[in-house]
Amino acid sequence: EELLHEVRAKVMWYRKNDDEGTWGAKGTGQLLLLKQKEGNLRWLLMRTETTGRVTYNCPLYASLKVTPDIKGKAVSFVAVSYAEDKSGRLVAENEGKPSLFRIRVKTSEAAEALAKAIQDALPL
Repeated sequence: EELLHEVRAKVMWYRKNDDEGTWGAKGTGQLLLLKQKEGNLRWLLMRTETTGRVTYNCPLYASLKVTPDIKGKAVSFVAVSYAEDKSGRLVAENEGKPSLFRIRVKTSEAAEALAKAIQDALPL
């Protein structure tokens, strides 16, 4: 693996409950943008600070659309993610369907850098 970008972040995902939706937190920790040394796979990975468990593992795909947040301290996109279950296995979340994610960081500059790093890392 090759580290392309790293930032402390909070990953949120949009949960649709009947007619209403709410944002749920997946955790806070070091968000890593990684690339396979051999191959074209790139992904975002985050482990929680408290347990070290993988709470966010998101492969990037060519048509991923990264949208900066209006307040400037977050980026959003729709993707499929994976996380560790209680036995430590990686499993697809939301039954493998795409979900809306928001990644919050400390500053607007960090959000801009993250959005650019993700955009630059997208496979062709």
